[in-house]
Order: sequence, then C-alpha cells, then structure tokens
Amino acid sequence: MKQKIENDLAAFMRSVAARRARNVDVAESAVRQSKSFTEQEALSQKLIDYVASSEDELFRQIEAKPIKRFDGKTVTLHLSGSVVRTFEMTLKQKILDRLMDPNVAFSPARGGTAFALRGVQPPGRGRARHGRRGLHSARGLCAEPAPGPLRGAGCDCRGLRPVRA
Repeated sequence: MKQKIENDLAAFMRSVAARRARNVDVAESAVRQSKSFTEQEALSQKLIDYVASSEDELFRQIEAKPIKRFDGKTVTLHLSGSVVRTFEMTLKQKILDRLMDPNVAFSPARGGTAFALRGVQPPGRGRARHGRRGLHSARGLCAEPAPGPLRGAGCDCRGLRPVRA
C-alpha cells in the first residue's frame, strides 16, 4: 500500500511539474527520496521561478510577465501597486483546518488504541495493591471519574484512577 501511495504521489508531482514547465526528475525525487530544497536550490534546479522576501518584491518581479494558465490561455500579470486583501476563514473552515491537522486528526485513534489495549490486559496487570484499593492505569489518558465512594477523588490527569481491588 505504501508503494501505491508513493507511486500515485510521484505521478501527480510529475504531472504538475510538466504542466508548469518545471524539472520533472527533480520534482519526482522530492516525493520518492523525501528530498527538501532551499529556495536557492529550488531556483537553480528550475522548481520555482522567483524568490522574494515580501509580497511587494514578488509583485515587482512578476510585473508584466506572461503566464500560461492550466486551461492553455496566456495572461499578462499587472500586480504592482495592487492592494492585498486578507480573507479570514469562516468558522467551518477553521474547524476543518483544525481537524485536518495531523497532530489532532490522529489523537482519537491513539486514544482509542490505548483504551482497546487496556481492555484486553490480563487481570491484575497495571494495578498496584494498597490494601483493598489500587490504582488502575489508563495508559496516559484520563478515562473517567473514580467509581462509587471515591468519585470525589476524580482523575489526576496522569491516567490514574482509584479502583476497588
């Protein structure tokens, strides 16, 4: 499956690079060999056309340059002195942006795995005996408030909760 994904990404990169008249071999190596490039390396290897330190500098560099759009039309850009408008994300876009963050997207999976593993542990594993009461590990996650008369104790957020032995 990993090879299939890599091949699909490499084909997509080749397609985009060819349409944009970029260096197809170097663009594909970025996918297949996980290569990264500095801005000067990318410029010298024809992966990008310009390097600019600000929007105004970029606009000056591309002023009156013809570009070829994906639909085949050629357009000449006139951007010097243009006003840059910032568009804020809508609430829906903000929520989706947050959910699509890989650090957030895989958190429920990690938590679900921890609870699934906790459920198949052999009896007595993860418990420390303290008389008739013990501590049960939830593998680093707060699971639930303590049961019964210990309910007020709650969870200490290190994944430990009091349980009856």
